[in-house]
Amino acid sequence: MENLSVKRKTKFQLVWLNKAVLRFFMQKLTIISLFFILSGCFSGPLYESNLSFNAEEVVLKENLILISPPVSFAVLSDQSILVITESQQIIRFSPDGYQVQVIDNIGQGELEVYTPSLVRAYDDGFLIWCQDLLKMVEYNSNGQPIKAYFGFDHAIKDFEVEKNAIYTYISSLPGKPFVQVYDKISQKIAQSLGNAEKGQILTNLNACAGGMASSGSSLIFVPSHALELYQANINRIEEVKVTFLEHPAFKKIEFDADPVELINSDQMKAFGYGMENGLVTGIFSIEDKFLITGEVGEIKLTGAGLETNERKRFLMLLDSELSAEGLSFEDFDPAQSCRLYASGNDYLGRIIQKEGESEFTYVFEKLYPKKN
Repeated sequence: MENLSVKRKTKFQLVWLNKAVLRFFMQKLTIISLFFILSGCFSGPLYESNLSFNAEEVVLKENLILISPPVSFAVLSDQSILVITESQQIIRFSPDGYQVQVIDNIGQGELEVYTPSLVRAYDDGFLIWCQDLLKMVEYNSNGQPIKAYFGFDHAIKDFEVEKNAIYTYISSLPGKPFVQVYDKISQKIAQSLGNAEKGQILTNLNACAGGMASSGSSLIFVPSHALELYQANINRIEEVKVTFLEHPAFKKIEFDADPVELINSDQMKAFGYGMENGLVTGIFSIEDKFLITGEVGEIKLTGAGLETNERKRFLMLLDSELSAEGLSFEDFDPAQSCRLYASGNDYLGRIIQKEGESEFTYVFEKLYPKKN
């Protein structure tokens, strides 16, 4: 990969992928399974798209401070954009891209965050995950910290928030739950869901692995290794409906060995497995529909580095019943972070990097899905 001669360097994280199995079983849950084959809906060339987007762009300006590379963001209820950067900056942008607030809340106090890494909007405010202190801090609409939540026991890949609970997708071990339900009142893990497959352990090494989304009373969570959607009612979390999707571009290979042993003994071999297979990187609610983000195609390791010409990113649109409506493929860009996506009510927002002659800017892009 060539070095970019720009005003700021972007961290490049190797994409860890895996061979995956099709199904995993939920622990202590009532499950209804639905099975959909997408290849019939998306017939033709392997990477043929039948979904497109109307796009709007907003340049994120540097009127208050210079911006380090973003690592996470959320669209708040007033359509302002809350961005966390790799330099622990917490910056709020207006809907038209101007910096309106820099939140100075870095530290190890009860209402401070030491290493902010993930942000999610909730009601009129937002919550930030501190990865080193294993805690959440909740902020009001003015960006003031109002409450801290402790008692988390795992690193978090993704999370969703509702009135009484925080739902977290965690890095797990084989056969262990990978979704935890955190009770905000008792500040304890109240329930654990799922049973991580061996292949999923390898895809969870990716910076983006699986995803969670909520809409109304429904919580949807998706493992990183397969196109499987688990839909739970937050009022009856033990009742889960499972939807299995397939598409010929999303390659899954069974992995029967011990993934932890493989990772510890031969990281390059573990990496080699993953370079051949599909990866789910997130799911987002768009009004009453959902968009799954992910990657397909092979990454090749050569003497010069990684060859990503055959790798594609995809966006899959699902209706309110979780049936596939459309699929869009785009070329894989290693410089584009898979973490920089967030729901904006009726659109999918993402932050992209655009290069100029001597520097680059960060652009907030709104993607409004439309079927071709």
